[in-house]
Amino acid sequence: MESSAKDLEGSGNEMKEKMPLYSKGLLGPGQFFNDEKNEVLKTKRWGFWSTMGFAAIICTLYFFIAGLLVGFIYGFNLASNPELDQDVYFESLLNSGYFLSLSTLVTTWLTVGLIILFVALRKGITISEYLDFTPVSLKVVLRWLGVTLLFMLLWDASYPLFDIMEPDFEEKIYRTAGNPILLWIAVVIAAPLSEEFFFRGFLFEGIRGSKLGPVGAILITSVTWGAIHLQYGIYEMVLIGVFGVLLGIAKIKTRSIYTSMTLHCFFNLMAMVELAAVN
Repeated sequence: MESSAKDLEGSGNEMKEKMPLYSKGLLGPGQFFNDEKNEVLKTKRWGFWSTMGFAAIICTLYFFIAGLLVGFIYGFNLASNPELDQDVYFESLLNSGYFLSLSTLVTTWLTVGLIILFVALRKGITISEYLDFTPVSLKVVLRWLGVTLLFMLLWDASYPLFDIMEPDFEEKIYRTAGNPILLWIAVVIAAPLSEEFFFRGFLFEGIRGSKLGPVGAILITSVTWGAIHLQYGIYEMVLIGVFGVLLGIAKIKTRSIYTSMTLHCFFNLMAMVELAAVN
């Protein structure tokens, strides 16, 4: 009996030692690159080229729907106001906060819906397992929010430090929002949701399961994510890519896409609060 108790105690301690520390955010270097659970799950996820193919479909439909929306609004308003300068109006439409809100909300449903569909087509793995929807403790989330806040402070401080002019795109978007509530929902909720589903979710896992591994997944998704923000300057695109690296590390460290989503929402929320204060 005494031996059995000791065995049970030893077994319990061993179990604790082997328990993944992702939820605590305490992964060491070795654990960062060797996740036994992910090694099993990656064989059930779509491979690299399948992921790239599905990603291409998502991007094609994304731009197609966004283009249709632009064409509809552009054509409707020109028909209603024939005296409008077509070139000037088209440029103003692309920089309109109201159009940005509408297109973001519409394409979010499309992006998330397609990802759920493609993941559901893969047998033997749930959507939650595929995209890493793992609960994370509040303590861990607050720790990562602190890191994000520090990153934001350094970002803002870098403009006067390097004598760089801040872009006025965000202020234009805010002033032309039309419906501020719609803009807040689009920027703080919809955009982070769709982008994290795609970049740190579907695309990330397809790359991580390949020979490129987690480092390749972080770098490729971060560079790609930064590059699509063409509305900003090169400096901001680089910083967005760096923030993508932070989000990728947070996702792997906590083994949860909830973390990257929360950080992304928080980042956009703080940016909107700053815009509201200025305007």
